[in-house]
Amino acid sequence: REEARAALAALAAADPGCAHAWHTLGALAQRDGDPEEAVRCFRRGATLGRAGPATAKCYAMWGLELATQRQVEAARALYRAGEEAAAGDATHLRHFALFEKKHGSPAVTRELFRRAAEADPMDTRTWLQWGLWERAQRETEAARRCFLRGLAASPVNSFCWQSLALLEAADARPAEARDVFKKGTVKCAGDAALRMEWALFEMREGDAARARELFQIGSGIVPPHAPLFESWSLMERREGHLDAAEEVMRQLAAACESAEHPPPHCVPPGAEEDEEFDPRDEWPLSPEGDDLYGAPVEV
Repeated sequence: REEARAALAALAAADPGCAHAWHTLGALAQRDGDPEEAVRCFRRGATLGRAGPATAKCYAMWGLELATQRQVEAARALYRAGEEAAAGDATHLRHFALFEKKHGSPAVTRELFRRAAEADPMDTRTWLQWGLWERAQRETEAARRCFLRGLAASPVNSFCWQSLALLEAADARPAEARDVFKKGTVKCAGDAALRMEWALFEMREGDAARARELFQIGSGIVPPHAPLFESWSLMERREGHLDAAEEVMRQLAAACESAEHPPPHCVPPGAEEDEEFDPRDEWPLSPEGDDLYGAPVEV
């Protein structure tokens, strides 16, 4: 890491307008627990960087640092400056929306998400984050449309499938939720987390046999997804099948031991922008529909 830091510092010194270098140096300082150095680097990248997305990212990261110090208005001004540095950049608009989600009004947040989606309709991260936010606002129809648009942009995004299925389940539409899970596991056959969520849904619906079948299928996916095995084992315990519960955990141990690489921590694109991501957060859901996107997209 030190060699990389030295190379980036040399690049920034040779070309002070290289916002990419300043942004990366700031991110390294953040990871090292040095917020003052991080702000210095982000400030340099924002004020010296050539206009473009990298400079906007420096403004956004500088703003986030100020927001952690409760300087919300100063942070907001930096996001606006970043918007001027990279006019129409969907990523920056999404970052700005996530900032306003925590510190601003619903109207401003929704407008920023709308503009981000308009700037890049194929950016699934925007549709997913927007949908999750609408769900938290109890705007079910708007959330549903967002997830459908995300799936239209990327039919293999398992987080959109999961979010849409959980939305339907919470909206007391079990048949629709089941249909979404079925389609999602076809498109994302190797995603154990999505299979686990389907199993948990069936368990809540009172169909332990179907849940067990889905857990069994998911347990064969490589690399092993530990939460799937743990959920399966817990279900067996609750059903009074203690031997089966222990056998499931033995399967997990064996799967992890034989795995070529440790099971990864699943993080969807863009999730790092919103701290601890989980489509089930801020449950239950629901939304407000605007007519900007027309009819829901069929998937």
